[in-house]
This record gives sequence, structure tokens and C-alpha cells, in this order.
Amino acid sequence: MVKTLRQIISEQPPGSWVAVSLVNKCVVGLAPTAKEARLRANAHGEVKVILLRVPDSHAVALKLHSEADDAA
Repeated sequence: MVKTLRQIISEQPPGSWVAVSLVNKCVVGLAPTAKEARLRANAHGEVKVILLRVPDSHAVALKLHSEADDAA
């Protein structure tokens, strides 16, 4: 099963970091710090990544976003 970025982020602890490959367009590192996420991405041979911080209130933000999608 392929997960969306929203699903992956919603499964991560608030304040953690997600590294996304610019080349392969997939998640290549998950970690509590940006440095660790980048190191994990590098360990998989990825050097061009975007680092995303999971919001402290991501559960609430995702719920509100989902409710807005349902209303549309």
C-alpha cells in the first residue's frame, strides 16, 4: 500500500522531521531531529532532500483539513 505524505506525517510524533527525496519524490528519512533525518536520507544515497518538520499540532491541523475536504 502506498501512503500519502499526509498519512506519513500524521503517523509521526509532533516536532519530528521527515526527509523527502527531490529526485525520487518519496520519504527517505524519519527522525526526531533535522540532522538525523538528513543523515538517514544520506545513508540511503539521497543527497537532494527537502526536510519537513511535523507540526506540534499536526493531528488537529490534519483533522481540520480533512473536514474542509469533506465539506467541499
